[in-house]
Amino acid sequence: MKFAEVSIKNFLTIRDTKISLKDRGLQVLQGVNLTDPSANSNGSGKSSLVDAICWGIYGTTARGVKSDAVINRAAGKDCCVVLRILMEDNTQLVIARYRKHRVGKNRVTIYREDAAGGASIEITKGTDAETQKEIERLIGC
Repeated sequence: MKFAEVSIKNFLTIRDTKISLKDRGLQVLQGVNLTDPSANSNGSGKSSLVDAICWGIYGTTARGVKSDAVINRAAGKDCCVVLRILMEDNTQLVIARYRKHRVGKNRVTIYREDAAGGASIEITKGTDAETQKEIERLIGC
């Protein structure tokens, strides 16, 4: 399993970004706080990037932030994290988690796509709790 891409919208300090993680190796995260330059890199979203990946998979961050607390304060709505994960069977798993979002309200969805970007099959279960169990089964933790 390899993380290929993360798309983040209105999550913690991050307003809107898409980051390719495929074959990137070891990376350094540096930040610039554009809202308050006196804070240097504090509050610029470095931890929020890692928290977005964790929240996308598990519905909580590594720091225990969950539910509406993950929504960007300035936006107040439309929070979404979409993860593309390359699986060992050459398929892609697409996990999308929403909070106060016009498309997904407060839910999590899973899709399986072939690696060539062809057919996409939704494998979301009946409830978010069942879908969460399926995510954990698919990624193996």
